[in-house]
Amino acid sequence: GAELPGHTAEARRTLHEELTRQGRSRSAADVVVRRRNGGLLIELSPHQSLDPHDTERLAVHVAQRVRAYDPWARTIDATVEGTTAVES
Repeated sequence: GAELPGHTAEARRTLHEELTRQGRSRSAADVVVRRRNGGLLIELSPHQSLDPHDTERLAVHVAQRVRAYDPWARTIDATVEGTTAVES
């Protein structure tokens, strides 16, 4: 689906806050939110060697923020480099 600019901006803001909290560069990962099958798909792309635990935590925080931003979304899935990390 097409990228959703408002959702992506919200997701990116959360991602940057979490990366900063972890003491990492804001460029350590990027995120895009798209519409998929009536729900939302969050695509998280780590650029640096983020370990799976940190990456999963990022995905969870981003998914929570996107859910708060769009409480009417039917589903929210988060993928990390092609692997599903979070479903809500």
